[in-house]
Amino acid sequence: FGSRPPRHPPFLPFLVALACVAARELGAKMESLIDMFGYNRGSFMFDKKLRQERAYMEQEMRVEQFVLYREDVRDLEDLTVSKMDSYTL
Repeated sequence: FGSRPPRHPPFLPFLVALACVAARELGAKMESLIDMFGYNRGSFMFDKKLRQERAYMEQEMRVEQFVLYREDVRDLEDLTVSKMDSYTL
């Protein structure tokens, strides 16, 4: 028996070429997905920082509003006391 090289199907070169094209396309799509993820992550981190700063600013404004409220109550109390003082004189 003679040793013959195995015969490949005639469409094997086509399948190899198709696999190479598919791998190249997949690589390009993966690269674009990675780029898109990086872009979205940067935007997300920027938005997160702004949301945190906004939350801190809201908290500071609420504290300041409460301080003003207490000051108004104190002024009304002083006004009432001074009015009562003028009635007693």
